[in-house]
This record gives sequence, C-alpha cells and structure tokens, in this order.
Amino acid sequence: MKPEIKDLQIAINEALADDESLTPELLVKQYLDNLVTLLKKEPIRYRLFGAWWWPIKKLLIDLDYQLTDENIDLPLFSKLNYDLDIHTITAAWAYSTEMLTEHGLLIGNDHQPITDSNDQGAYVIDEFMESLITQ
Repeated sequence: MKPEIKDLQIAINEALADDESLTPELLVKQYLDNLVTLLKKEPIRYRLFGAWWWPIKKLLIDLDYQLTDENIDLPLFSKLNYDLDIHTITAAWAYSTEMLTEHGLLIGNDHQPITDSNDQGAYVIDEFMESLITQ
C-alpha cells in the first residue's frame, strides 16, 4: 500500500528537526548522492527498493545522476510516485527499511510490486541494473 503523505511527513519532520540547516531539497540530494555511491559499488542493492525502485530511478534520471538507463516501468512508477521528491524518497526508504528489518530481504529479487488488490504481481527486475551486477 502506498503510504499517505501525512504518515511520510512525520518521518520527514523528524529528519529535518535533527538538523536546522537541512531542507527537504537538501535531504533529497543527500539521500540520492549516498544511494548513487552505494549503487556504484553494489548495483545489486537496487533490489532493496522493490517496486519503489522505479520512482527512485526516475528521480536519478531527472536529476541527471547518469547512473542508469532511462527505461522505467511506467505503470508502477505512476502508481507509486508522489508530487514531491521528498515524499517519494521517504516512501522508498520506509519500504526498503521494512523489507530489511521486518522480512530480512536485502537484495533478493522477490520484492513484489504493490497492487490495489494485494495480488502477487511480477518480480521487479531492472534489466540494466541486473547487467551491472553480472559485470
């Protein structure tokens, strides 16, 4: 299920309260900078985001990080994306954290896309990122 903005805002407010110089825009930039550094070392970690990879990947493309190709799963992207980048990264971070801490999934490709009917959809696989893993 896609988190409601009011729930995301709680986590955002906590992060911003820890550092008065931090803005939502700077938080997005820092998060993506750190993520790109990690993905360059270990591209398999894109799987940590499950279906949330597509909104994250779109942000990386839009902000010209030049890490990946431009292919996006548009239906999943449209279903999960928010109007504000800070909400998108917070939802993706929350998902990845839950999968890691609650379910022990770190880099498995068995994260399922979120659907309205809670059915189990196709695996989330980014062919470009997978090609980096095998290099």
